[in-house]
Amino acid sequence: MQHFALFIFQTRDTYNNYMVFGQIVDRLNHADAAQSPTCHTDDPDTVAHRELVSSTIQTLKSTGKIPPSSIFSNLRFADSLGQGKTSLDIIVVSGWRIDCFMVENWSGRICRDESGDTFTVESSAKTKQIPDPISEANRRAALVKTYLQQSGVALKDKHVVGRLALLNSDLEDGTDNKTIFNNPAVIRDMDQFSVAYINSWFWTFADPVIYSLFSGSISYAQLTKIHVALAKLGTFDIAFLTGGRKIVGDFIGSGIISIDRKLVEEIQIENTSLGISGRAKSVFGFFPEVSCILWRRGGQGWWFRDKHSTILIPYNQTLRFKISGEHQDSVIPINEIVKIIISK
Repeated sequence: MQHFALFIFQTRDTYNNYMVFGQIVDRLNHADAAQSPTCHTDDPDTVAHRELVSSTIQTLKSTGKIPPSSIFSNLRFADSLGQGKTSLDIIVVSGWRIDCFMVENWSGRICRDESGDTFTVESSAKTKQIPDPISEANRRAALVKTYLQQSGVALKDKHVVGRLALLNSDLEDGTDNKTIFNNPAVIRDMDQFSVAYINSWFWTFADPVIYSLFSGSISYAQLTKIHVALAKLGTFDIAFLTGGRKIVGDFIGSGIISIDRKLVEEIQIENTSLGISGRAKSVFGFFPEVSCILWRRGGQGWWFRDKHSTILIPYNQTLRFKISGEHQDSVIPINEIVKIIISK
């Protein structure tokens, strides 16, 4: 009987040892996973579009001599039914008009589909179907006009113009009579288009001298209101992921991180479970965490940056992010996020 009891105790001790060993192995696995987040790379088309928008803005500034204060990018406007938001790549406010640019980097051949309502862009790499791009550019311009009306700026249709910038020289117009390229709303050469802008001195001095009713321009008072209204609009939040990918959309957060956009401009995420020390801590029961540093909006100084708060979160938690153009929220492991820039 004593031998049987001893056997039971030994078996229990062995089982407990196995359990403890299993827990240590599990914690070590978590420590390794925390140190090796999945790397995300950007879609080449997304990168090319982002670079094209940036270079277009530089062309408008350098060739068109447009003041930087009159160029807005990546602003978001409520759709006509208020059920979503549409972004505009570039908006240029001048004394004569507001140009709303939809910039595309398509290559290959663009053709109208048989239905007449959609187009197909076909290249050697991919084929995609798109709505009428000129109508879409005009629709986005109409959203800008509606927003400005709601902000107390009543403009004529001629003052808000939709522009479709097709700047890739490898794009071919396969429509009858090249109806895309021959449309006046379409821009193929941004340098040539930029030269057509009136010299910047007009924007500053002409309107107080020549009354807008006679010149046909936008009045000085309206220009001021337009700049104020557009400056109030928000842009997208930007999440930088491990591996270099950058996604734009709306940071929704989770129950773990709740922010006030008026107070926080950036969330910086740092892994606190790196190297041998992280594995050593896990052996003694430490579970890997990330440090979420919330930086205060407008708190950047010459030699310092004002911190709002710091939150420690288990590395295997997730955050919700609604990527622009997608209907469902994306769930991103917090360990795979480097930082999030929060829009106003």
